[in-house]
Amino acid sequence: MANTLKFENIHKYLFNFTDELNLDSYSRRENIIKAMQDLENEGTDCSKCPGFCCTYYHNSMQVTPLEAIEILIDLIAQKRLNEELVNRLHENANNYRLNVEVTDGRGRVLRRNYTCPFFKDQNLGCSISLESKPYGCLGYNPTKNEVSTEGNCSSNLDQLNARSEVHEEFESRVNQELKSSFKLYWDKKPITTALLEIIERLS
Repeated sequence: MANTLKFENIHKYLFNFTDELNLDSYSRRENIIKAMQDLENEGTDCSKCPGFCCTYYHNSMQVTPLEAIEILIDLIAQKRLNEELVNRLHENANNYRLNVEVTDGRGRVLRRNYTCPFFKDQNLGCSISLESKPYGCLGYNPTKNEVSTEGNCSSNLDQLNARSEVHEEFESRVNQELKSSFKLYWDKKPITTALLEIIERLS
């Protein structure tokens, strides 16, 4: 009963939060989603690729507090935010030592490689909805048709920078509010540990 109540409280908080701030996650991703869909229409997609960019070999994706919140909202909408998911996130963090921060000796935390916990989830390449995916994931696409091997993808920096410029002021303000509310010390973290820390704060 306690766990059920915990997740119900998280649901209520997050939906109140989105109503208060009038979050529109799709509009803030629209240009990079459209660029990705344009590539897909040309046959430049990931359909024949096993997903190297989502695995330990290449993935070190980090998200802001706002991006983490939007992933949680998506999980709630899919009725997937539960104890089983939290346990899986803990397992992912332990497997890739994401809960052990390594610095460069100057206080800067080094990025860690890990397989995304939502990769190949429920027999999908990625089970997070387009409008809730991290910006960096959406902006990383094939550079030629029928990609099936690694090394043939790159980040669309023009689209990512254009997106950031339009929404920077709003997102900076919201991220600062989230950091203050949840007492977060970080600007970005791996998806796994960012979600776990915010779930813990919301609980």
